[in-house]
Amino acid sequence: MNTLLRAIVATSLVVAFPTMSGAQDVNFPGKPTLHKHTSGIYKVSVGFPINWALNPPLRNEIWLSVGELRGQNAACFVRMSEVENLRQSKPENFFAQMDEKAWIKLTSAGMPDVKAHLYDLAYLSGRKARRVVYSGTDSGVKIGSVFYQALDGDRIFTVGCLSEIGGFQTLFNDFEAVISSFRFER
Repeated sequence: MNTLLRAIVATSLVVAFPTMSGAQDVNFPGKPTLHKHTSGIYKVSVGFPINWALNPPLRNEIWLSVGELRGQNAACFVRMSEVENLRQSKPENFFAQMDEKAWIKLTSAGMPDVKAHLYDLAYLSGRKARRVVYSGTDSGVKIGSVFYQALDGDRIFTVGCLSEIGGFQTLFNDFEAVISSFRFER
């Protein structure tokens, strides 16, 4: 009985998280075709799905791209924030200043039901970066989101994607493809 129960649980996990586990999605094979966008001002580039619209940036965004991917509405963005004397901090020290609990507390001010699914360090364009995968309700819509933050001198670059929660797992690998296309161009 225990073996059967373990088999059911193991099968359920594979079925419930096909794109997160790295398994090929048979309904939507391959990655989206990306179109490279380069900013001469910020000396960075990123690829967004070729059929997506590039919207005017909001607040501190360099790019905001929206469109449909695998039958789901989604958006990806690149933001840049400047912090005086940030270059004097090592990435490890900077990222250690805000742990997962503090991030949830800060984010819950605008998204009371926020839940972090992954909060760790990864790499963005070869640099150590904070990676966060989370979900919550934003403007009445339940969303899933992934973003990476990397330091560049006195600047923090945030590269991320989001969709309604129902399509997030289906799009996760595509979002990772967009995020991994980000490059510092110096």
